[in-house]
Amino acid sequence: MAVATQTPPWGIKVKKVLLEKSMSITQLAKNLGYDRVWVSQVINGKKQSEELKTTICHYLELDNVSS
Repeated sequence: MAVATQTPPWGIKVKKVLLEKSMSITQLAKNLGYDRVWVSQVINGKKQSEELKTTICHYLELDNVSS
């Protein structure tokens, strides 16, 4: 049985910015050259990748990669 994870504050912030920009996680992943599933898992806190978090923050012009 899989353990449910809660979206971290950073992921919530990313999702909010994506909504403001009318951009999907699929579009974000394509624009960054990453797999959609991987991007979704990192945003939702299921997988960890500081490199991808930093890349997303730079792309979306976010100033904080913590959490």
